[in-house]
Amino acid sequence: MNPSTIRPESSSYHPKVVDMTKCLGRRFGSQDRRWAPFIYHTIQCSHRPEKGSSLCKGCIDREAKYEAASTGQYWPQHWHGRVTDSTFMPWSHTMGSKWFENRKPVFRGVDRPKQVQRRLPASNSSASSDSSASSDDASGYLKLLQGEFYWVVGPNVYEYDQIEERPGDFVGLLRADGETIDRDADEVEVVEVAAPVEVVEVAAPVEAAVPVEAPVRTPVRTPVMIKRHRKGLARSTQEIRRLKEEINKLRLIIRLLA
Repeated sequence: MNPSTIRPESSSYHPKVVDMTKCLGRRFGSQDRRWAPFIYHTIQCSHRPEKGSSLCKGCIDREAKYEAASTGQYWPQHWHGRVTDSTFMPWSHTMGSKWFENRKPVFRGVDRPKQVQRRLPASNSSASSDSSASSDDASGYLKLLQGEFYWVVGPNVYEYDQIEERPGDFVGLLRADGETIDRDADEVEVVEVAAPVEVVEVAAPVEAAVPVEAPVRTPVRTPVMIKRHRKGLARSTQEIRRLKEEINKLRLIIRLLA
């Protein structure tokens, strides 16, 4: 028989060893989806305790809100007690709690697949008008529900760790009224679907005409032209010599007359 199909003992859902150097707060770990509804493994909080306390700052805050819950100001379900406690908080979705006793989850021996909700990614211009939401993108947003801040992704509601500023354990599904949580519902897998691509026809670029200069024609001299050119140069040289001789004669006559 496959061991995973055998109903586990209660002790397998809770830590067997307690690290006294760490916070003693009890937190939720992984889900066991072989149960309907699913239950959680409990783990020890991994943060370091505050000086003079056995709890970290976050667990001190959770316990304080639990103790103040009688006033109706806070919702106590973020607090699951200490790992050293022999009993569990009645609302803890784990084996051995009052919730488990009343809800009577059924062990089916196989993981139940998560429901899938498909949605288009949110655009920057579609931010939530809810003043308690810090953002409304694909990663979720912060929302105030029943006096407590939660992280909401699609219909899923998660605890929000205000110390590390990140989502925590799954709590339940946001009901249709947008203000209350269905804590017995299973987590829904939210799948982002790519937005349809708008096809835009783009005109082909017009190639600008580039002016081209006319080629410069280089005169070609034939052998006859070269011969005529040389004769012309020879005549010019002879004329220059003749003129120099005439000038010298004139200079001589001037000297004699003087």
